[in-house]
Amino acid sequence: MSGFSRLLSICAALLVTWAALLSTSFTPTAHAQEQSDAGADSVVVIMTSGLEWTRFSAEGTPNLARLAADGTMANLVPLATRGGSCPVDSWLTISAGRQISSQSVALAATTDPIVPESGSEATVAHCPEPAAAADTRLRNWSVYQEAISNASTSATLGTLAGVLGESGVTTQAIGTGAGYVMVNSDGSVPDTYISAPSDDDALAALVSESATRSQLTVVDADKDTYSSDPVEQSLKSMTVPYVNAARIEAILEQLHSGTRVVVASLTTVGTSSAMQLAVVGDIGSDSNSSNSARPGISTGLAVSDSVRQEGVIQVPDLAPTLLSWLGVDPPATMQGSVLRSADVEGTGASVCEPNSVCFTERLTSLADQAEHSGHMRALRGQFFQFMTWSSIGFFLISLVLLVQPVWLRLQSHLWLAKGWSWFGMTIASLPLTSLVVNMLRWWDTGSPRVALIGGAWLLAGGVAVIGLNIRRIHPAAPLVLISALTSTALIIDTATGSRFMADSPIGFNLLTAARFYGVGNEAYAVIGAGSLMALAFLGMWIRDHGGQTALKKYCAVAVVGILGLCVAAIDAMPSLGADFGGALSYLPALLVLIFLIAKVRISVPRLLGIGAVTVVGAAAIAVADWMRPAQARTHLGRFVQSIVDGDLWDVLIRKIETNLRLLVGSTHRWVVLAALLLLILALLQALRSVPAVDAAGAAIDKKWRPTWWNRVRMLVVGTWGWLGPRPGEPTAPLTQRMPALRAGLISVAVCMALAFLLNDSGIVLPGMAAILIVPLLVSLVLRDVVLRSDAENPAEADAN
Repeated sequence: MSGFSRLLSICAALLVTWAALLSTSFTPTAHAQEQSDAGADSVVVIMTSGLEWTRFSAEGTPNLARLAADGTMANLVPLATRGGSCPVDSWLTISAGRQISSQSVALAATTDPIVPESGSEATVAHCPEPAAAADTRLRNWSVYQEAISNASTSATLGTLAGVLGESGVTTQAIGTGAGYVMVNSDGSVPDTYISAPSDDDALAALVSESATRSQLTVVDADKDTYSSDPVEQSLKSMTVPYVNAARIEAILEQLHSGTRVVVASLTTVGTSSAMQLAVVGDIGSDSNSSNSARPGISTGLAVSDSVRQEGVIQVPDLAPTLLSWLGVDPPATMQGSVLRSADVEGTGASVCEPNSVCFTERLTSLADQAEHSGHMRALRGQFFQFMTWSSIGFFLISLVLLVQPVWLRLQSHLWLAKGWSWFGMTIASLPLTSLVVNMLRWWDTGSPRVALIGGAWLLAGGVAVIGLNIRRIHPAAPLVLISALTSTALIIDTATGSRFMADSPIGFNLLTAARFYGVGNEAYAVIGAGSLMALAFLGMWIRDHGGQTALKKYCAVAVVGILGLCVAAIDAMPSLGADFGGALSYLPALLVLIFLIAKVRISVPRLLGIGAVTVVGAAAIAVADWMRPAQARTHLGRFVQSIVDGDLWDVLIRKIETNLRLLVGSTHRWVVLAALLLLILALLQALRSVPAVDAAGAAIDKKWRPTWWNRVRMLVVGTWGWLGPRPGEPTAPLTQRMPALRAGLISVAVCMALAFLLNDSGIVLPGMAAILIVPLLVSLVLRDVVLRSDAENPAEADAN
């Protein structure tokens, strides 16, 4: 058997192991149906707006506090990702069982919409005044239908009402929002619809009477949220929460014992988005009671399988939860998951009161979580602006510093080169230190902005000091150490539930609802680039340490393959990283790295083979997931279902649009451009294996064609060619002394090129990889230049 065949056999075995490991995560989440069989005699859904745990007072709302203490509490993520959302969006999301789009419905329904300024931190949603009447069609129904069809061709408005009607569940809609939630598939408001009285006691009596004869009562308890005037809406944000809270108190006061209640503040009121209050509980029932007609609501913080963050739920979770309580199976088109208590062991095990420590701890936890998420939403963009523009400046100034006349002037001030290397290592360490700062409660300080941004830079500077010292051991030590530490920290956090990536700069913001768990695009770029670079040096060290033998080569391939597949599996598992798209770019790059370590020539047919194996393996796993029951599928199976439903083209179009938008609007495009200029013009000269200039610094090869290209090449070589090897130089070329560097850079380039093409965030991924790798590469080149100078001038070596 040839060496290449043996290598393919090893790679195939590793891929099979990886697929088997990945398939184990397809087991449905435990307790996902914990309360699905708990049929409810009467359920009341109270919808409102503007209620937040950070403003909550148990003394001001004793009935709500009692319900929350003996039930399940959570922060509810509003739909809008920028500014305040409109109630209509949330109502129709519950009706369809999946999110439509933030503010698109409300803005499209206005005759003269006022769109917030782009990039504004504080924006106002200008919502239309909704209206509903029994047995009449909602106005702008065609606009709403178009909005849901743009989200998914398989989703329809009126799904909730249709499923309940087919199951024979009796319902009652009270108030405008309830009419939208319970709207039929033809756009008509149900004949059971009743307008909500303005008097709180009258509304409470109406809801109480409905709860005695209807299995499901949906009530809009939001008294007055709508306004097209930003100033008026901002003023309302100060009074609406108290008005709505008093209205809810009146309703809860009159509900009979045993009624299951959901209180959900669906939208914010004011100029910025914030986590909202959500409570699920049974009126007057003891969760310990064995005489209860049905299992009680668990006391604790709520969680859902669609969010997987303790104490956080989203609006699409409400519809499947209601259906589950009413003994109805949620349809496959619904996006959310059934709510359950995070404290599974405490189900029916204890009673909590508003004056108990258990309630106080939960309340403090939710308020702290909301504050954390709100500050991260406001500061994440600023953090990236500081990091990206510092990187751009570093790359462009490095390009100038590496011009030979400029460097010659710096030779008498090598402390400047050390300082510049320190600055580069500081930038490269920011992804790691931002994760560390997120463990230190920066949002709970007097100045969250200074604590987050300043703290991350300060810690990064400390890591850079360590990097300057360890490069005395080996010039590439900072590159390997910082890359390995960053990728390892992120992978460990992913494997343990993404606790520290949640609401962190390098991770994701819960409030924007783009991702609730797993590995986001910025984190994946750092994980991919850092792990591949670290694995390249590890593999080459195993292969070449103590002499080369065939056994060591295959040992290096096995170690790199196993570790790399573990990284890919953690990143791709739906229960962990939930970033299967990342594996599509990581696996080919890992195979390329393995081929380079094994000294197998990479040809076009072999590259095509790598791509084919990756695609076939990914498709097989996705189809296997799709063949399971709809409620047990992960995002892989749902993606296959979208192809079956004919949504593939819409999905691709949305991803391409997002990619193009980021390509022209994100500062990462300038990061990538500056990094490419530095790499192509200067750093690749330092990585040459053959001399580009002679001993005098003149270009060796002057016969390139065409003429214009020859002139450009000669200009580049004449400016930065001195960084590469020269004839007769005692020091071997950098790539010969560090073959792992070449292998690592090639594999990272493959990974980021594929990530750019396959990912909807596009340019962000190579931008983040450049922020991690390129500053460390500059530091390595600067160190190498000094060492080569010392080798040529031993008498000056001690001074450096």
